[in-house]
Amino acid sequence: MDEVPWKFVDSVVEMFKWETLHGLAQRVRHPLWKPVVHLHHRNRATYRVEVRVTNQGVQHLFTRVTPLDSGIRFSSCRIEESKVAFQTIREKGRFARIVELNDISTNEFPPFAWREINPLSEVDTVKLQQTISTLIDRVSGSLDLVFGSTDSANMIVTSLFKKAYLQKIRIPYCGQVAYEFLEDQINNSPFLIQVDITGLHWPKSSIDQLVNFCLKGRPGKHVAAFATNTDLVIDSSTIRNLFDLWKTSGKLNFQLYCSGGIANQEAWQALQNEGQLATRKHPKSPERLFQHKTEKSVAMLSNSYCQMQCYPCNCDRFKECLLKKEYPEFHKF
Repeated sequence: MDEVPWKFVDSVVEMFKWETLHGLAQRVRHPLWKPVVHLHHRNRATYRVEVRVTNQGVQHLFTRVTPLDSGIRFSSCRIEESKVAFQTIREKGRFARIVELNDISTNEFPPFAWREINPLSEVDTVKLQQTISTLIDRVSGSLDLVFGSTDSANMIVTSLFKKAYLQKIRIPYCGQVAYEFLEDQINNSPFLIQVDITGLHWPKSSIDQLVNFCLKGRPGKHVAAFATNTDLVIDSSTIRNLFDLWKTSGKLNFQLYCSGGIANQEAWQALQNEGQLATRKHPKSPERLFQHKTEKSVAMLSNSYCQMQCYPCNCDRFKECLLKKEYPEFHKF
């Protein structure tokens, strides 16, 4: 351990999200790791960026934030004028991170702070978006464009495409680039755990992308795939295929939901009837429970919150076990 080069330690610590870095700073004792951890902990600057497209140009609101894991997204927030924010970012250099990028262009009543922010021209907006794309924290960064317009969403997605990778994304369809962005994030973002595609006009093959994402869920990595307020539907055969894959390995770890519901209701109902009735969480729309024959794992089928959920037991390998947390009554092995 003492012979590990400083550059390697620095490159590892640089990838830690703030919550990990903050916790480690309180406990690390090793003479090589301690100064590196404290260097990053002392200098890390995290931001939330909100974008608003107006008739006069594009506004950007930077908020300095301190993220937390304990159910609170931020423990403290401080709005900074763009020039101040970028001065800090230049000073912090590689220690600066953007952990949230939100489009609120359709918000008719933005916060008072927007009145002080000058809109940027198209040329300056492109330059700024390019800078933002390099600062996205791929370990904990989130993108939410659901309150934006089609044009503003297209602008942001185009600026991030193949340049930034995220942990969570929620995007409307804003042209072919949205589909390609979704596909690229699912295939290449190592820390992606949640995808929500919203609104109309998504290609039918978008469901295939969500299914591919579900297959990336495994013990220790729970993924969630949602299609919200869309005109998409999931065919019952798609659920059956996922169910058969779960029966084969017992390792899948995901949630899948489509607001458009399930096509071929007869086959869907027949599959549900194979499971054990579970009414604790949704008495009016009970779930159907399936326990794996050889693995410590359960699958849930439902007409309510998620059409399909899979939870393997993680107790022997990880600190948190979602199966025990979400369905303690079925955590009996």
